[in-house]
Amino acid sequence: MSDRLRKQLDAFIKGTATDGKALCDIFYKASDGSKQLPEYWNIQVPKEVYDHYWDLHESSLRLVDALERVLEDPEHQLIMEEAQKLGYRLPALDVFRQELQDYREVLLEFDPYRVRNAKNGYVTVPIRMADMLHNLMKYNSFMVARVFDGCFNTDYMKHFGFYKNSGYPYEGATALQETMDVLVGMMKTSKEIDRQIEKGRQKEHWPHMLPKRDI
Repeated sequence: MSDRLRKQLDAFIKGTATDGKALCDIFYKASDGSKQLPEYWNIQVPKEVYDHYWDLHESSLRLVDALERVLEDPEHQLIMEEAQKLGYRLPALDVFRQELQDYREVLLEFDPYRVRNAKNGYVTVPIRMADMLHNLMKYNSFMVARVFDGCFNTDYMKHFGFYKNSGYPYEGATALQETMDVLVGMMKTSKEIDRQIEKGRQKEHWPHMLPKRDI
């Protein structure tokens, strides 16, 4: 079951869903530090692109909440404890809890109301906010890959599958749908950026306009 699901995910994104770097290569258009471009206080972004980023940010927060519900779910905890006693190879949940907390803190720094409407279907975004939006793809890529890696590259799914095959399927909290929502949101955002670049409404090299400057 898990192998088939993993192959479907890989085919869906045309990449490796359990590899954070591979996802970054697809969704995170990192800037070239060797290019010297003017520094800006603000940049203008097509409203369609910003709306996709806003939706993606909200999906990311829902993912954090869903993952925390899974970790705190009594049924999930009992099954994980049993799997550990039986010697199953499981995700390192203590490490994952800290990663999840760091991820939430990054997401909470984002304030979507700090932008201003501009002319011709653009919004004006403070440079610090634009940098956060750009890096949202990176953080999401690694969190999505972390979830899929824990599910598919350990015995996690195997043990839960045992209960299902025994007639006692797991009925506790899950986060697979929320993880997929973030992945699909990244795909939609990336495609919208490419669409706006083709229309000439967004600069192809726009990440180079994002110096690390506090405002």
